[in-house]
Amino acid sequence: MYRFIVNILLVICFSPALLSQKIEVKHLERIGYISESYLCVEVTETDTVWSLNLYDRDLKEKMLLIIKTSDNKILKLSPDRHTEHYETDSITTSPLTGEPIRHCHTEHYLSYTITTTALQYLVEHGVTKMRVGTITNWQEKVWKRNEWGKSLAKAYKELKKRISPDYVPPKKPTIYDGF
Repeated sequence: MYRFIVNILLVICFSPALLSQKIEVKHLERIGYISESYLCVEVTETDTVWSLNLYDRDLKEKMLLIIKTSDNKILKLSPDRHTEHYETDSITTSPLTGEPIRHCHTEHYLSYTITTTALQYLVEHGVTKMRVGTITNWQEKVWKRNEWGKSLAKAYKELKKRISPDYVPPKKPTIYDGF
């Protein structure tokens, strides 16, 4: 009897975590100096959260993301999450002591939550200009043919397909296929 109650409590406590999934698509066009940008969706049983994520060594904690559409509407996003990750560039040996020296740099991840309505608006109207930075120091990228908006539309379409209940992931090839 006690074992049955414990099993029910475990299912109730851990089921929301098991139903949550996070999917990322790295199809987005480069934004100026930013090394990577990608669209991410996190799906739980009660909510779907979309976010634009930027990854680069030159990013800082409070950098704004300002997006201008083809009809001159402006969307201003502030980062929700900031994560630092240390990347090792090389390991050398000290000529004096013989100890290894690790040369590394810091990579920053910034996550900007975006509503479904704003995301659909960007996909429909396209993106002509984007700025990333602080109030006094920023980098910008201007597009004449909406390359970033097209890649955003492609990523959005792919993620919507993946989170649909009818989606079946493609089978990964095994060592036995085609042998």
